[in-house]
Order: sequence, then C-alpha cells, then structure tokens
Amino acid sequence: MVTEDTGFHTKFKKTGLVTLPELSEGPHYLTINVLCGLYDYHGAPPGAPFTPTFPGSSDYIATWTHTIHFKIDTFLVNPDVNWVEVTTLTGVGGIGSTDSFTVDHVDWRIRWKIEPGDSSARTAFQAYIFPLTGIKGSEQWFEKIEHYGTEETTGILNIYNHSGSFYMDVLTGNVDSYTMIIEQNIDSIPEFPSWTPMLIMLLAVTVIGAIYKQRLHKRNHRRS
Repeated sequence: MVTEDTGFHTKFKKTGLVTLPELSEGPHYLTINVLCGLYDYHGAPPGAPFTPTFPGSSDYIATWTHTIHFKIDTFLVNPDVNWVEVTTLTGVGGIGSTDSFTVDHVDWRIRWKIEPGDSSARTAFQAYIFPLTGIKGSEQWFEKIEHYGTEETTGILNIYNHSGSFYMDVLTGNVDSYTMIIEQNIDSIPEFPSWTPMLIMLLAVTVIGAIYKQRLHKRNHRRS
C-alpha cells in the first residue's frame, strides 16, 4: 500500500538467503552494500543519492550502506532432542514470584541466565521452587537455585522424580534481568522407591489370603 507517491517504485521484489560462516557467541554486525541503477531515464532528475554516470547522461547510479546489528546467544539453543521446553520465565532484578507452570514428566531442568548490573554490590540470584498445591506461601520449597558472583552468569539445575504444577520465588541483588528456561525430559519415567515392589507383593499376598479365607468360611458353613 503506497501512502505517499515518491515517484520511485520497486517493480520486481525478490528475497534471498545469504549463508554466513559459523559465528561465535556475542554481538556481530552485517554490512550490506547496495548498488542501484536507473538506465535510459528521461524523467526529472531523481536527486540524491542518484548521480548521472557522466555529465548529461540519462543513466543514473546510487550506492548506500545498511548495517544490521545482531547477537548470537547460544543459551537459547537446546541441542538435546529429548528435552522439550515447557515455558520461559523472565524478570528484572528485585524480589517476586514467577507465573506457575506444569511439568508432565518426572525429570526436568531449569537453564538460567542472568545479566549482572553495573553496581559494585555483590551479585546474587536465588530461585526457590514450590509445588502449586493451594495458596501461595503455604507450601514448602523443595529445590533452589543459589548463585553469587559474576564469574558465571549461566547454569543448569536438574530436578528428578517430580512432576506437577510449580512456581518460584525469585530474589536477586545487582541483577538487571534474568531468564529461566524450563525443559522436561520426555523420555523420563517415574522412579519408584526400593520398598515399592515389596509393598505390592505384600498387598497381593493379603488379597489372596482374604479371598482364600472367605472361600474356606463359605465351605465350612455349607458343611455345618
């Protein structure tokens, strides 16, 4: 949709892909040099940045440069196919609670990253994980992230044999922002305690004994 007729229109628009070499983590920029030509043009002079190829020529050319700045962040890339993202939680420095989230598989993890502030104060990042069973504040946390300093700004907390709905209380110091990616291992299955098979066998023996006792009682009753 043209809102203002500038006298210059793109007749054929094309898109393409440019293959870049493997880039390291961090900021990068891409410089695009554009060369445009108007040939055998007999209208009013197009003006800057177009200039005639030579004085009095009906051919015009123009060049300009675009610079695109971008950042490679490998933290956002998950190379493990069996780990599937549940949700991403972000926040700024301070104290607060995250949104709740639900994990269907028993093994899951939290990949976290912080952006430290410029203050000389000590950098701290703490996240306490609570089961969402009722009113927030009434539950007991069962796992936590506790990190201090700026030598490491990323980490992973692995959690085993827990599924359900959860939330986190986050406390930070000298942290501008944080990101936590919740991922679950779709290949994980519940791990039963070592006494579980014994309990199942005991229940089975109890049920069989009760059935046998009931049948024996009926047989004796008929004989009497």
